[in-house]
Amino acid sequence: MDLSQIESQLSEQTKSPEQLKKIEQDRSKAEEQKNQILHAILTAEALERLNRIGLVNPEKKAQIEMALLQQAHSTRNKIDEDQLVTMIDTFYSSKPEVKITFKRRNDAWDDDEDDI
Repeated sequence: MDLSQIESQLSEQTKSPEQLKKIEQDRSKAEEQKNQILHAILTAEALERLNRIGLVNPEKKAQIEMALLQQAHSTRNKIDEDQLVTMIDTFYSSKPEVKITFKRRNDAWDDDEDDI
């Protein structure tokens, strides 16, 4: 059972308490399996970095975890912190960068002209 399926089942209000308990057990089981896979494919330093990312941005951590889980089948060696950083950089480098520019008006009431 997929996490998204479990979450959609949790959102339904018509479930009995027994069904809700089973859904919650399935969710915790899926979370435990995910953590086991992450512990198996990441070094301690990489896992620590991933957890620090989760403290700042939980959505970003979830996206990185999903990418790692998809990559877990093809990975034979553990992923260290440097490999994790390069993976994150390539993962987010394709997204457009937001640039904010400020345009200031030249007002007639400029403070620099108070010298008169």
